[in-house]
Amino acid sequence: MTEEKNLIKAVIFDMDGVLINSMPFWKEGLKEVVKKNGSQFKEKLWQELKGGRVDEVISSWHKVIPLKNISLKKAEEEIVNKVVERIRQKGELKKGARKILDFLEKKELKIALASSSYKKVVMAVLEKFGLKKYFQVIHSSEEDNYGKPHPEIYLKTLKELEVDSVNCFCFEDSENGLIAARAARIKVVAVPASEDRDDKVFSLAEFKLNSLNEFNEKIWQKLNHPEPKKEPTNRKLFQVIGFNLAKISKGLDKYIKKSDKERKK
Repeated sequence: MTEEKNLIKAVIFDMDGVLINSMPFWKEGLKEVVKKNGSQFKEKLWQELKGGRVDEVISSWHKVIPLKNISLKKAEEEIVNKVVERIRQKGELKKGARKILDFLEKKELKIALASSSYKKVVMAVLEKFGLKKYFQVIHSSEEDNYGKPHPEIYLKTLKELEVDSVNCFCFEDSENGLIAARAARIKVVAVPASEDRDDKVFSLAEFKLNSLNEFNEKIWQKLNHPEPKKEPTNRKLFQVIGFNLAKISKGLDKYIKKSDKERKK
């Protein structure tokens, strides 16, 4: 009897919120920059935009609650610098991060990092924690035309890994990241923040974990040798994606209308 071959040949890691607890740094950096430049910080708007690329986040923010006396490029640079500074001063790996990297390295997988963060932020994390050795491919969406939830970052990373989507899975923590991965037809192990765990978008993930520590041999085997079952249909995928994009659009429209009214007073 021949040994059954593994389906999975590669794994892709998101970085912020998956390997390092850096989402609070992005929130703090954005909050400081927008408040310093005549805008307001809105928690709900942050929840809609987090996980996206910084230039797209600040551009969307400006459309809703305009920044004053600063260019969007300068605001973007200030946020990135604040995040890098915080990572170097007080950044911490997420629980189980190094353990899961060691586990998957022993499985002789190709391992990639695909992050919405700019290269400067990515390298700050890899250098601080000595993680660069784990990754055969390091891809920043700074190189891409579009950030998440567009699948460009995952499609390009698959090409660099020289694997098909069916032979790959990824770790994601945000709805924008999950939508991007599923649109690229990649299996997802979701590790959402506690406040996001009930979001229905995570029903599209193969597994949903409370932390990376929960990933084990049993999950690995299920990813490699899935039981025959009906995969989520495109209709279900687009229903969930449509719900989230509609929610984002509705939220932005609400803030734009409210801001317009306030400016007219």
